[in-house]
Amino acid sequence: MNLRKKWIHWWAILGLLMGLSVFVSSVFAAPQATTVSESSPQPQRYVLDNGMIVILQELHTAPVVALEVWVKAGSITEGEYSGSGISHYVEHLLFKGTEKRGVGDTGSRKKSGKEIPSKFICP
Repeated sequence: MNLRKKWIHWWAILGLLMGLSVFVSSVFAAPQATTVSESSPQPQRYVLDNGMIVILQELHTAPVVALEVWVKAGSITEGEYSGSGISHYVEHLLFKGTEKRGVGDTGSRKKSGKEIPSKFICP
């Protein structure tokens, strides 16, 4: 086979594969997202005995459960005691060390590729 026929052969195979991939992706495509209608139940608010607020909204458009937890804690909620609460204590543990971790351990963990999530680092 000469070079021109080989190229035509490969382009034909490539075209066939691309057409097949479009067909397969359309057959197995995810269903279109449904929008929350006006008749959807409104969120319900509950206050637990320990003061925690729970907001619940049921949407039966997909067979999944999603959960988010928000906590009113951290330096922003310390008010006039800013710098003397738990967030300041955790900051000292992270950056000034503990009995098991020295002052430079946090930095060496970062350099070694082990990430420290930003949610554990106080502003």
